[in-house]
Amino acid sequence: MSRELAGRKKTGDNEAWGREPGQRLLVSTFLPILTSLLLACGCRHLGSDCRQGPVEPEAARVVQRARIDPDSRVAPVSLEVAIDERVYWGMTPQETQCRAAEKSGTADMMEKEHETLESQNCLKRNSKDTRMKKTMLRHSSVEARNVAAGTALELYFRLAELEAKSDLLRDGLLVVRDALDDLRKVKEQGFKVPPEFAKLQKQQLELAADLARTQLGIQQINGELGRLLNWHDLGLHGYLWPLDSFNVSETHDDPEAAVALGMTHRAQLSLIRAVRDDVDAKTLPTMLLLLRSYNGFLGMSRSESFISFMGAGITPGKHKEASQRRQQMDDMLREQEYVVSQEIRQAIHTIVAKTTLVSLGKQKIKIARDKLKDLEDEKERGVGSILEISGQRLILGQAQGEWIQEVMAWHTARAKLKQAQGLLALECGFSPEHPWADSGKSCAVQSSASCPELTKPR
Repeated sequence: MSRELAGRKKTGDNEAWGREPGQRLLVSTFLPILTSLLLACGCRHLGSDCRQGPVEPEAARVVQRARIDPDSRVAPVSLEVAIDERVYWGMTPQETQCRAAEKSGTADMMEKEHETLESQNCLKRNSKDTRMKKTMLRHSSVEARNVAAGTALELYFRLAELEAKSDLLRDGLLVVRDALDDLRKVKEQGFKVPPEFAKLQKQQLELAADLARTQLGIQQINGELGRLLNWHDLGLHGYLWPLDSFNVSETHDDPEAAVALGMTHRAQLSLIRAVRDDVDAKTLPTMLLLLRSYNGFLGMSRSESFISFMGAGITPGKHKEASQRRQQMDDMLREQEYVVSQEIRQAIHTIVAKTTLVSLGKQKIKIARDKLKDLEDEKERGVGSILEISGQRLILGQAQGEWIQEVMAWHTARAKLKQAQGLLALECGFSPEHPWADSGKSCAVQSSASCPELTKPR
């Protein structure tokens, strides 16, 4: 009987754990691992609480808080004022604008995609769906060129600001150096050095640090412009030098007229209008690409694939969906028109504010310059102080730097206005009808006065 029970027990074990040796091997291999995982989490028996307290990383250890005091092993920086020996390539704002528009990498990829569609067989090339795709590529290409031109101009004016400020900082360093030399001569003669000596030394270091930051900014902007302009030597073998007078004139932009111009010429809006009326059961897949470019969650209700959709017959349900998608396009157009109109109005508000700040900055320079002249007159009469004159020269330089910043901000706002209206690409000859770089540029690098189509809706 015992032998029979033992046999039954063995048989039951085989049925529970698997009769094959390989199966028993898997169980014997993974059972200890599972057990260790349960024990590591504190599960000694079924139903036990598996909550675990915070676990310290393996590399962490308890330490005492201490001061962070790094050691500096760099050579002392020379405070001598010197202009870097560099090669400069001059470009005007309009040249920068149009080169960026022409060299847009995004537009170039869209052009290649357009060429691929053109190379298809006659039936596919002339299908309604392919025509919609080409329309989308042309308008999107112009929008990409418009954005690239706006970005390049913003960097261009920022570069002009930094180059101008670097000269002002060098001038300030010369002022401080001369003042310190005079005080050192006084010290050598046995006189007591005034407390302004230490203040000037601190100012000298601060000016040198500001100049180093400015030079870094110039280097970075040249690198960014090198990418946008497809001019990879910028920042390596030469630097871009802004060629412009940068004059500021008071303008009176009519917000409503400016918005109307943007509604007509902004490629982002004309794209939606161009494809909206062509939405039907056959072009739905292509139109959904446009909707999803604005919001990836649009078109989620479509459960079937584009391939199965195009291969199946046109059903009443698909006509109904086409109508619904057209409504989505109308909603999207209204939203984008509002966004563009706000961009235009905000740019105009910025121009007005920057015009005021430029005027105030000019007055601040005049006050600083008049004060400097009074101090220099007092010095000639023997009652003035060289330290006061040096300090006032630094104040004048600071006022000039702030004014330069507002001037370039004004020019940037003007560029932003044109970008919001979609005119930057159009001024360089790129339009949805002529979107590619080899198109005829009838209005390339010209003002709106010489391009009638820019001053009135077409």
